[in-house]
Amino acid sequence: MAGKKVSRAKWFFRYLLWPVAALVTFGLTLLFARFPQVAESFYSRGVYPVIGKTLSVLSSLFPFSLSDIFYAAIGVGVIVLLILLILRKLTFGRWAGSMISLAAAMYVLFYWLWGFNYFRQPIHDRIGLNHARPDDRQFMSVFAEIIATANQTRPDSIEVADFALLDSLIEQSYERYAHFLDVGYPMGKRRPKKVIAGSFFAKAGISGYYGPFFNEIHLNSHMHPLEMPIVMAHEKAHQFGITSEAETSFYGWLVCYYSDNDVLRYSASLYAIRYFLNDGFRRPGFQQVADLISYPVVLDLRSIRDHWLSMRVEKIDKAASKVNDVYLKSNKVERGVQDYQGVTGLIMDFQTDPSAVIRVIVD
Repeated sequence: MAGKKVSRAKWFFRYLLWPVAALVTFGLTLLFARFPQVAESFYSRGVYPVIGKTLSVLSSLFPFSLSDIFYAAIGVGVIVLLILLILRKLTFGRWAGSMISLAAAMYVLFYWLWGFNYFRQPIHDRIGLNHARPDDRQFMSVFAEIIATANQTRPDSIEVADFALLDSLIEQSYERYAHFLDVGYPMGKRRPKKVIAGSFFAKAGISGYYGPFFNEIHLNSHMHPLEMPIVMAHEKAHQFGITSEAETSFYGWLVCYYSDNDVLRYSASLYAIRYFLNDGFRRPGFQQVADLISYPVVLDLRSIRDHWLSMRVEKIDKAASKVNDVYLKSNKVERGVQDYQGVTGLIMDFQTDPSAVIRVIVD
């Protein structure tokens, strides 16, 4: 009798533990999606800061990416199980049970280690930012201001900036604006790591990514040097529990644009200009404002575009975009990859909200 109990317990832990945990986790996603204030108070401000701090400190002990190794190990494990099934070293039932448990474990770990942040309250509620309804005149005014900043801060020569120095400057800026951005600085460590398969990621147009399983920030060394500050700041925002791509882009833009360092300010300005060009070309007065972009800045914008086009492989790029789109939509980001475009609206909301600007300047 005792042997049967042990056998049942072993069977439960082997085949049912993770699937049951996945069902509970799925139930919580439904709850948090309906009540974002619960996700905000329970997870984003309660559970996650402890998890984020702990994982980031542990992962910072390693100079290489634990995430890349983890994903590779999962891939190898799946292949090994498939080979064992083909060689009949593993029954179909055990293979299926193992695959279900593996998928369930990945699902549970993703949400508990970071993913529940997808259901937190929107940025406007968190940081007290007004929803702007800017007219064409306001849009062009903000656009012109960003262009002026780019023209003023462009360096005389484009060089690869010191990685450690950029990291330090961005951290200082995040600490400075932590109160306004409502992040519990320092919330652990944010040691940027290089993407192992950087060349492949470049073919898909990916400049960086955040690894939720080990709370790691990854940067692609193949990106254009002028993009490094804004991409680094963007990925760091993810570590603070910000999931929306539009919001992380806004966080990255703000800490760079309002930095005292011209390299950071220029990177943020170039980044914003590209989105404003895309969103504003049909608006009245667009050409007059776009013509304010100095020729050297225009050359830099072209250089960034040509840099990525020279590495892009269309099929890989489209496949990666599709996967990312499905991933975002599955996490209640209704616009999918179009969410990236939302950064223009957030910049407009901020720049046309005098009280928000004053709070940042005072900080």
